[in-house]
Amino acid sequence: MAIRILVLSVLVGAVVAAVPRWTGRRADPPAPFRLCHTHGDHQVLHAAPKASIVSGWAPVGAHVSVSVATDSGLFVASSSGVAGPNGKWAVHLPPTPASKTAHTLTITTPGQPGLTLSDVLFGVVWVCGGQSNMEYTVGGFPASPGAQDNVTNATNEIAAAANFPLVRVMTVGQLYESPDVPFLDLGWVEQPWAVASPEAVGGGWPGHFSAVCWFTGRDLHTALGVPVGLISANWGGTTVETWTPTAALATCGAVRSAAVRRADNAAHFATLPPTKCKPPGQIGKNTVGSLCNTSADCCMGPCNPADILQSPAGTCDSGGPSNTPSALYNSMLLPLTTTVVSGVIWYQGESDCREPFASKYACTFPAMVAAWRAAWHAGTDGVTDPEFPFGFVQLSVWGNPANPPVVGEPIAVVRWGQTANYGYVPNPVLPNVFMATAIDLGAYEGGCGHDAFPSLCIHPGWKAEVGRRLVRGMLNVGYGDNTSYYSGPVLKAALATESGVAVIFRAVAEGGLEIYEKEGFEVSVDHGASWTAVMVTAVTGDTVTLAVPNASRITSVRYLWSGVPCTHPHFSVGKCSVYSGGLPATPFIANVTDIV
Repeated sequence: MAIRILVLSVLVGAVVAAVPRWTGRRADPPAPFRLCHTHGDHQVLHAAPKASIVSGWAPVGAHVSVSVATDSGLFVASSSGVAGPNGKWAVHLPPTPASKTAHTLTITTPGQPGLTLSDVLFGVVWVCGGQSNMEYTVGGFPASPGAQDNVTNATNEIAAAANFPLVRVMTVGQLYESPDVPFLDLGWVEQPWAVASPEAVGGGWPGHFSAVCWFTGRDLHTALGVPVGLISANWGGTTVETWTPTAALATCGAVRSAAVRRADNAAHFATLPPTKCKPPGQIGKNTVGSLCNTSADCCMGPCNPADILQSPAGTCDSGGPSNTPSALYNSMLLPLTTTVVSGVIWYQGESDCREPFASKYACTFPAMVAAWRAAWHAGTDGVTDPEFPFGFVQLSVWGNPANPPVVGEPIAVVRWGQTANYGYVPNPVLPNVFMATAIDLGAYEGGCGHDAFPSLCIHPGWKAEVGRRLVRGMLNVGYGDNTSYYSGPVLKAALATESGVAVIFRAVAEGGLEIYEKEGFEVSVDHGASWTAVMVTAVTGDTVTLAVPNASRITSVRYLWSGVPCTHPHFSVGKCSVYSGGLPATPFIANVTDIV
């Protein structure tokens, strides 16, 4: 089992060296000379044409040199930098071609023992973020009898990981701390950089490694033929707010006041054992952030180990996220932004499927994307592209299809909001963004280990198919491969005709539309105040005709606008109505024009 490493970081803007993150609770400064914990043996650094960056800590003003050589000793490059007023240093390495050749990095500064990174590859680097459907590991849950609570075909997929030694994986440790303190280094690392293997990829949940991240990175490596580095940073049950900086949330009117945050946190702590946890603000033994020797000392989560040579053993972590706005952006995301990356993939939104979050998602999600891009561009001194490719998974389905529709359909509202209410990406609000819809990937063998089919689990097991769809978009948007069809059909127009409502699609693959089911469409005569389900009667090329008498009365049409809109057979991928090139059309809601 990988050792969990707890480290100390500093406040942004500090003008003294080695200010501990837990000021007043722990006096130990960072080591005089060390690497940031985004680094490790076996990692992938970004390849040419971009530079790569190595960063760490040293005495203020210290000169730091980094040299790169192949493992056989052939010199490749060197560069140097100076530790700033807070002790942080970052050295830019010259662009190094992608290669299967392992490299050794030697990092030195006068008066300190040298540091070494071994078995380092140069290739592409992607970050994977979100909540539980991104956190969900290839090993999945321990399965209950008759249930399939892991990734579909997990045993074979885990064994096959041994065939991809040029894919390297790392998992960021989950750490909730103050929403007002941006971290300059990770609090701890759950899974240090590792070569892909059944052991590195196949852990059960909670553990590592992210299934969606793994399948996407694996398939990207197969397509590009270069090393791929994957950084997984996610936490189940989290909202988009906690991954977004406060300034970005303010543009959406989504910043909760300090009083509301305190009330939320007080309610969270009220659910904890009263003899072990103190209220927020009363830091002391057994509360989050206090010192501990074992996890038994902590009221909520684990005792995350610090330097094993120090005593006490570590610091109490929370047992779960509080969803305080900006908290995980500061503690788990911002420290990664000194790493040069190719792009990000994101799977989140389930926790926002309630008000007031659902209706704001069309603003909060684009605000998060823009904020992450700005942070990475600034954090890497302009090396990471200011509009790097950003992919996301449009939400799948969960619950029992037989249940009556939920008023307002917040799941459908979030799916729509994921596209900034356009129904497709890229678009003017979300440029250079790609999407993999998972709306037909909810079929699940036995539910969540306790629910009986046809109840669909919130964690569908078809993660390899999600990865396959993401890579299609990644290749097209991120790497300019226009031969990669990735979007599925997208609404172009809805017209009232003499034969019914004609729904015209664009982005249709060669071969035209494919109709698997006749259900899924609804029409309205009162601009969405009420809806009536209608059937598909005909399909030609890029157009679907809906059976609607007196179509001139119709004001609106929508598609797949419910929590569980498609058919989900037992033991197989679901079926929606409209497909093309094997991919489902995306949900939409639109006005209908007059008869043409």
